[in-house]
Amino acid sequence: MNIEHSNLLIAFCLASLCLLGCGDDETETAGDAAPMTTADMGPTGGMDAPMGGMDAPMDPDEGVPPQEPDAGPQPLNGCIDSSAADDRTGDDNVEIPWGDNHGDVRCTRIRAGATVVFGPTDFSSHNLNGGPYGERDADSPITMARADFDARTKTVTFEAAGEFPYYCLGHPGDHMGVIYVE
Repeated sequence: MNIEHSNLLIAFCLASLCLLGCGDDETETAGDAAPMTTADMGPTGGMDAPMGGMDAPMDPDEGVPPQEPDAGPQPLNGCIDSSAADDRTGDDNVEIPWGDNHGDVRCTRIRAGATVVFGPTDFSSHNLNGGPYGERDADSPITMARADFDARTKTVTFEAAGEFPYYCLGHPGDHMGVIYVE
């Protein structure tokens, strides 16, 4: 007999011993307990016995984390609402620094008819988009066309009341704000 046949014989013997230790379908024993037959387990296979509260009806809210209380208004481009904005309603012209070293969130309140100047900057590095961050609004008076990127400033006169969010796509979390027009 060669070594390969010996290894197969040993593997077969070990597998046979393992199967013999498992018992048959009719009886199983656990230590000193009396043999239990599959007939003793009933139609559910013994799963109808209470198991750690599993027999009680479940509360649909059990295990669900409590809901956080309403945290109030969510910020739009870093601004909560116009009441906390820089009040520039008395000014005809408002300058909003834009670009290098001017990355603060700017929340500004102006009156209808006022003019806002963004810049001076290189708009190819610090683009100016109207809309909530990441949602460029091509119809916003703030949004710059790529052809205008050579300009150093962007001037917008706001004729109607409303909220006009703006942002720089390349600087999430800072170069952004909202113009609130009253």
